[in-house]
Amino acid sequence: SVSWLGYADRLMESPTAMLGVALSVVLIPTLSAARAKQDMQEYSRLLDWGLRLVVVLATPCAVALAFFAQPLVATLYHYGAFTPKDVAQTSTALMGYGVGLLGLVGIKVLAPAYYASQDTRTPVKIAVVVLVLTQLLNLLFVPWFAHAGLALAIGVGALVNALWLCVGLQHRGLYRVQRG
Repeated sequence: SVSWLGYADRLMESPTAMLGVALSVVLIPTLSAARAKQDMQEYSRLLDWGLRLVVVLATPCAVALAFFAQPLVATLYHYGAFTPKDVAQTSTALMGYGVGLLGLVGIKVLAPAYYASQDTRTPVKIAVVVLVLTQLLNLLFVPWFAHAGLALAIGVGALVNALWLCVGLQHRGLYRVQRG
């Protein structure tokens, strides 16, 4: 099961790295500059732009991980000692990870919004609480879904983390959803 999770994690990390890290690298300096100028409209606009890109780009990836997990895993890994059972088990783990892809990519946009405001504590506090939540979800999901329950708990935890970060920015008045 450790191998199945490892193979699934590799596939899930590709869109996370390509989308999330790229957006984070682009947004950090521009968010920091807007915050330094106290231009809260620009700060909010940039954040909204980043989150829209997360939805537009990560949603198809999440859907692909959910609905095409088995063909993707079979194409990339089904050779040598990798059996049909390994394909099936890795696919279920990949579907669990896919549930949280929007959250994982969203965190890469939302956490830098806090960093640009010189607030490194809030994302860490949220992450610690979500870590505890993820462990509780493991207790719930693992008996039902075995190893895929671990992946699902991570995915759900990532969604909760991203949502909490977003709501926190909205409560502080730093982010307002733009029209359109």
